[in-house]
Amino acid sequence: MVRIFKALNGSINTDVSDYEVNRYKNMEGVLPPIPIYKSSMSVVVPREAADFVIVNPRVKKLLSYLRKTWIPDESFWTTVSGSPALLPVPGAIRVRDILWLRKHFKLRPPDVNTVDSIGTSYIGRYQVWGWQKDCYGKIKDFSCVFGVEDIEEIMTRPELIAHKLYLEFEPAAFMCMFKEIRQRAASPDAVKFSAKSYSEMPTVELLKGKTITQLTHPHWLIRDSFYNPEQEEIDRAVL
Repeated sequence: MVRIFKALNGSINTDVSDYEVNRYKNMEGVLPPIPIYKSSMSVVVPREAADFVIVNPRVKKLLSYLRKTWIPDESFWTTVSGSPALLPVPGAIRVRDILWLRKHFKLRPPDVNTVDSIGTSYIGRYQVWGWQKDCYGKIKDFSCVFGVEDIEEIMTRPELIAHKLYLEFEPAAFMCMFKEIRQRAASPDAVKFSAKSYSEMPTVELLKGKTITQLTHPHWLIRDSFYNPEQEEIDRAVL
């Protein structure tokens, strides 16, 4: 985990999505303090960014604004870290560049997501929505509660958290996962783990100064965590 955090190089890792109009709720027509984006509730935030956020007055204004919108906890982090020219949070990148790439380039998202080939720009958590792929546990609140048969794939994923597992539902799934993680940590091969692929994530490279057209893996940006494979417009001949 420490090697992964070092590879992130101070960048904020958060999901990036367009903000849906219906989420404005009572605040529709009221100008927000900064442009609003949709994200996930899970995020990886460096200490410098956290220290900045808790004392910044514009962030406090944003919180007051979002409290009157729908599902504000899914709007906060990417909004805070998505407009560095307006809110210079350490580790922030310009989110509108990512949305621009998705709009104008129909790249094919990766078929593989592992620690050696991340294949995504968001590692805050791994979650499967009911419309995305098979769930071998059960669906609750539109999201997969992972079961025993999901664990094999989960253990190959690059994300830091798996959401969600319930001890009251197929508890063997949780225990098997816990056992495997402990065994990996104690294994002599643990020292061989490489976080190189994490350092090649688009958000990390953007923070280092690369432009959106200079990225090593621009196609890792194509999907957000809410993607629907049936609605994707992809040029299958393009990587």
